[in-house]
Amino acid sequence: MVSKHILSASSIKTYQTCKLKFYYSYIKRVPSTSSDPLVLGTAVHRALETMYSIMSGKGRFPNADERAAIKASALESMVSKGISSIKILDDVNELVDLSIEKFNPTEKVLATERGFKLFTEQGVHIAGSVDKIVEVQPDTLGIIDYKTSYVALTQDEIDTDIQLSMYDLAATYLYPQYSKVVLVLDYVRYDKIATTRSEGQRKRFAEFLVEVNNQMQTLTADNAQASLNKYCGWCDHRNACPKYAKVHEFVVDGAKPLLELSEADLISEWEKVKVVQKLLDARTDDVKMQIVQRLRESGQKTLASGNDHLYISQNSKNSYNAVDLSRVIPTEDLLGLVSVNSKKLNDYLKMNSERKEAVEGLATKSFSSPILRKGK
Repeated sequence: MVSKHILSASSIKTYQTCKLKFYYSYIKRVPSTSSDPLVLGTAVHRALETMYSIMSGKGRFPNADERAAIKASALESMVSKGISSIKILDDVNELVDLSIEKFNPTEKVLATERGFKLFTEQGVHIAGSVDKIVEVQPDTLGIIDYKTSYVALTQDEIDTDIQLSMYDLAATYLYPQYSKVVLVLDYVRYDKIATTRSEGQRKRFAEFLVEVNNQMQTLTADNAQASLNKYCGWCDHRNACPKYAKVHEFVVDGAKPLLELSEADLISEWEKVKVVQKLLDARTDDVKMQIVQRLRESGQKTLASGNDHLYISQNSKNSYNAVDLSRVIPTEDLLGLVSVNSKKLNDYLKMNSERKEAVEGLATKSFSSPILRKGK
């Protein structure tokens, strides 16, 4: 049985998503594996913490030495956590540069990486860590949470987000002198999205914590049931999950948890899964096509059923012609912005073979993720 469990936004979301995952992560405390997105986020957070520590009270933008120290802290974080791809170095460097450019020297920062552990009035033990706390106005507190993801939450989603509600409630205990709290998701790649919580929403969230806490305290191995969801494929505990194995048993006849498979079974499973993946990809395309067709025929923007709804969304992307850019950007600067298309370069070398040896001598070799190939 759970004993004296402390609630965090992450633990609540995990509990609501899958009780078995919650059991493994927060009761049995099975270690989780690291991932590049997690390493990236941690590195950027470390850089931002370093930046505000270095620049505290200086009232100006970071100079060259300070920028170098900020980037060094991100690199140190990445090395200590471990990365699987060198590409993440470029991604983190870009995000740190964006963060430095967005630095506001006039901002009144009260705290960074402010951890908290406290009991609510209802006796629920909650904990968390706020990325940055600022004074917006003499009566208004700003709670800032950095996000490095590519996909931003919608306004409706942040208006009901559990993590922000947790921060809002904690702020009333930590900073009671402020009568207003503004909650901000600062997407490093994009911009900021803000929201607030009313007294009524805050009260209902506190009541919600009581109910969740009561359920968590009585969770045991017997009633920690798995719930299939879109995140199962990335779960650290999926290979020990009976329900995840059941899905594969449905699509791949006789599938078992991977930890139970012999080497011969693993090879056989690999071949079966590849076949099923193609079938599922085809089915996904068919379903998508049918949904799009129905939306177009009906003239509606969404396909709805109860609380579920689907809608069409398209992202735009700018493209540029290098010749056109060369007319407005100096050649030396342009060379640092463009990348070489390997296929077009190979086609060029076929037509100009006398330059092939010299060009190949300039190549930098990199490797893709491991590819499994079957041989006899």
